[in-house]
Amino acid sequence: MVCRLAHWARLGGTRVCRRAILALAVLVWLALSPAFACAQPPEPEPDSVVHIVQRGDTLLSIARQYGATVDAITHTNGIGDPREIYFGQRLLIPSRGRVRVEETIPHVVAAGEPLDGIAKRHRTTWQTLVEINGLLSPSVTYAGQVL
Repeated sequence: MVCRLAHWARLGGTRVCRRAILALAVLVWLALSPAFACAQPPEPEPDSVVHIVQRGDTLLSIARQYGATVDAITHTNGIGDPREIYFGQRLLIPSRGRVRVEETIPHVVAAGEPLDGIAKRHRTTWQTLVEINGLLSPSVTYAGQVL
């Protein structure tokens, strides 16, 4: 096609060449448009919050502020690298989950008691316990801690 365009330009078909280039540009733009639409974050759910990233914000500080996890925020917003957020970015903060605090029962962690054992005893998952309690790591619990 490039050879044909060059041929038209040599024969004085500049107007045709410009139209062909414009048509090609429009086709490329249309082909790439769906890719940009997919990269945008999803629409907020009714119980979700939108956070505008401020200078000095990190995903960890934002997660702590809203009682969410870094993983939940990165997954919800399609963030590949948690270190790459930018000033002014709109982040969808997911709801804290289906479990309300009113439905929970306090549990005092015993020495050496694993989180998955506590979860099984209370018929839930360790992931839910991490989310509800805002734990930074499932392996960091201590004796006497109230979950």
